[in-house]
Amino acid sequence: MKAVGFTSEEQSALFELVSACLLLGELSFTATEKDQGSELNQDEVANKVCQLLKTSYDSLNKALTSRTIAGKQETVEARQTTEKALFARDALAKSLYDSLFTWLVSRVNKSVAATLAPGSKGTVIGVLDIYGFEIFQTNSFEQLCINFCNEKLQQLVIELVLKREQDEYAKEGIPWVNIDYFNNEAICKLIEDPSNGVIAVLDEECLRPGRQDDKSILVHLNKKLSQHKHFASSATRSADSGKLNRETEFQISHYAGKVVYSVVGFIEKNQDTFFQDLKRLLYNTDRQILKDMWPEGAKSEAEVSKRPHSTATGFKLSMATLVETLACKEPYYVRCVKPNASKSPSEFEVELVTHQVRYLGLLENVRVRRAGYSYRQQHNLFLERYKMLSKETWPRWKKDDKLGCSAIVDATKINSEITMGKTKIFIKRPNTIFTLEQKRFEQLPRMATIIQTAWRAWLARKFFRRLRAAVLIKRRYKSFLNRLFFAKVQDTFKDVRLLPDLGKSLVWPKPPTVLQPAVANMQKIHKYWRARALVKRLSPAEQEHVRAKLVSSEHCGGGKMADWGVAAKWPGHALADPSNPDCAKFNAQVAGLRSQYGDSTFLYSANTEKLGRNMKTAGRAILMSDSKLYRLETPDYTVNKKKPPLGLQAISSISLFKSGAPGVVLHLTDSSDGDSVFALCDGRKVAEFLSVMYRTIKSKEGRQLQVKILDELTYMVDGKPRTLAAEKVATGTPIAFKKVSATKAALQWA
Repeated sequence: MKAVGFTSEEQSALFELVSACLLLGELSFTATEKDQGSELNQDEVANKVCQLLKTSYDSLNKALTSRTIAGKQETVEARQTTEKALFARDALAKSLYDSLFTWLVSRVNKSVAATLAPGSKGTVIGVLDIYGFEIFQTNSFEQLCINFCNEKLQQLVIELVLKREQDEYAKEGIPWVNIDYFNNEAICKLIEDPSNGVIAVLDEECLRPGRQDDKSILVHLNKKLSQHKHFASSATRSADSGKLNRETEFQISHYAGKVVYSVVGFIEKNQDTFFQDLKRLLYNTDRQILKDMWPEGAKSEAEVSKRPHSTATGFKLSMATLVETLACKEPYYVRCVKPNASKSPSEFEVELVTHQVRYLGLLENVRVRRAGYSYRQQHNLFLERYKMLSKETWPRWKKDDKLGCSAIVDATKINSEITMGKTKIFIKRPNTIFTLEQKRFEQLPRMATIIQTAWRAWLARKFFRRLRAAVLIKRRYKSFLNRLFFAKVQDTFKDVRLLPDLGKSLVWPKPPTVLQPAVANMQKIHKYWRARALVKRLSPAEQEHVRAKLVSSEHCGGGKMADWGVAAKWPGHALADPSNPDCAKFNAQVAGLRSQYGDSTFLYSANTEKLGRNMKTAGRAILMSDSKLYRLETPDYTVNKKKPPLGLQAISSISLFKSGAPGVVLHLTDSSDGDSVFALCDGRKVAEFLSVMYRTIKSKEGRQLQVKILDELTYMVDGKPRTLAAEKVATGTPIAFKKVSATKAALQWA
């Protein structure tokens, strides 16, 4: 466990919880005559379980011997009999072991997961190990679930392999004679139908009040399924009905064969008594791993919770999820055949192997493959691999890929073995592929000779150029030393216009002593040219973006504010952008504001969280024009009549956090109504808002907005000062304000 990244704390918790699972089965109860309930015996085993789960005896006793039933108006605590307490104990052990196993698998997958590049989805390989059909002397609830699983997977095989194979031929326009295959959809419906299926009848019996009897399951199955051709019992008129026990047995004709099931123990195995009280018990322990496994345990006793799914229904839902996952993947099947029942290396039981081949669906696969084509490939890929087999397609083919494939087929004279589809080429026999590969292999030496010739010619030309350059340098070294230097400079900077940094990272050659003053001037000229070229590359909008960031840099840069967004793209009027899901509704409201208040230009918009007078968080949106600041109600983006647009002339100063938190305090000249306090959402930077407001006020009013960058912000409410602090929280936590005291609030941001 240490090798795959488990910490010592996780290992200890894992071992202790496994011990708790084992000891839970040893808990005992005593019936109480007073309320016909039960009590957990406080012995050494109970104390040890409480110690391992890190909970108290009273909490464990209450969760196992009573059940809280929450209604809409009140909650009732019902005492459990000894029998029900034992069921609750077993349910707790099973659920704890199941969740512990799921957590262990997730933890291992997390440890061995590959680190992906940003934006990369990666590739997943999953392995699904299925045991196969189980047909025993006595088949119970477990065999029904396992065989139902195999029926669903067989249905998926039919859909993904057999049906898809034939559909591909039809899609490609290739003549094809459909092959009939066994479709087990009726069997799956017999078991999982929500109204008349075996699982539905079993769940209905488990929910029936009063004393429950396994035999009543068979009675109701006979009423609803007696006419189904895949169902048989003593009450039906099928050929096998006389062989079945009248009170306890029924038969389902699976695609793998007929299986007789005994209903004895069905109700007990199907019931899930892991109620909300047990989840609340595990959540309220002192173990963080248990809190993570059962987050639903955080619900209070007054909250109405649904009855847990039965075991069969949970298994059916799990199968539906599995089938949905497998259906969107590309499956590969490995089928294992057991040659004999005695595990002997020299025996081969024909009847056993024939039975397995039949229920694995191999006969249908073989018939489809034999009637179809052994090889298929996209036209472009086939052309790329075998283009050297035809003079027409080598070295380049500029026409349609399908015509190129036909040229290769004609050149290799394999027309009788080939069928051209709309997008793929199909080959009947594997021998044809072997022939193509052999001919391709024979052409590879000729391809290698061509490559060798080109490579050696290039090496000879390269060697000659170097030799000629060396002789020239040696002959004229002294007289042309300066010219050689300028040649190096020219060679160094010949593609400088194409470089992203325009030559900033290039190293200047070392100049002769006589040229050092001239080189210093050349370096200055290059810097001036590079600066002008960088400015010319920017669009007018980008130049405006840079000017906006220069304003914020004066107030936030130089370490005054952490992460003020110098490298980020500032979206500006973001709520009006089509990427906003509420763009249409927002723009419609803006059009109304434009006609109502006479503003023609809107410069900035963003979603915010507002800090109210009562220090509670409220969702808002802000919209800034060239003269006003609108505070809009969300999600309708309407103006509150009590909060009219705020004129920019009423804003005297602005306060921001030094930590880069998205909180903003707008100090107003008239503080009787209180300062405006809000936090920007969606990762928006306060420096962008500062830049827009600062430049707008300076442009329209000719004054400079006072900017304060502080660790804690002060704002006025009803003429009284209050303090706002910034509190860092876990990543993914929504932005919110929290009341700390009567005069202090905290902004929680990730």
